[in-house]
Amino acid sequence: MIFQLQFGWQKELEAKFQEIDKMYKSYQQEAYLLPENLKRKREDEIVAKEKEVKELQKKRFGNGGDLDKKRIELMKPIQDKVYNAIERIANEKNYAFILDKSGSATLLFVNSKYDISDQVLDLLGYSAKPSDGDMPATGTSEPKRKDNPEMKKPY
Repeated sequence: MIFQLQFGWQKELEAKFQEIDKMYKSYQQEAYLLPENLKRKREDEIVAKEKEVKELQKKRFGNGGDLDKKRIELMKPIQDKVYNAIERIANEKNYAFILDKSGSATLLFVNSKYDISDQVLDLLGYSAKPSDGDMPATGTSEPKRKDNPEMKKPY
């Protein structure tokens, strides 16, 4: 859905930029025949049209634009479901906090016994166990570092 919107808006903008290009080429061909006041008028029309299209581009694709708003609108129900599932598990198991381990740069070691990713997926109705040919589900990978008694712990 989001890609269709994005594609449609991109086509709309491309058509408008082509229209500006035609206006400019037409102006270039006729400029030497036009009196100064008509030249200025046509230049102003081209500049105004270009400004209008750039504002539309910013409205559609800029920061906080229509595309961003649509993404947020589509993602919010999914994020709410995931948050509610996590909150329910945390309350049931009396967890004080839950870390998001998807950002591996912030988490150096994860003890798999505290990983509730499979439980969240189960609660949302997804299978945590991959079937033949499927990619592994989130949270089923081994910890980044295994405990090694010869290694000194950083704490």
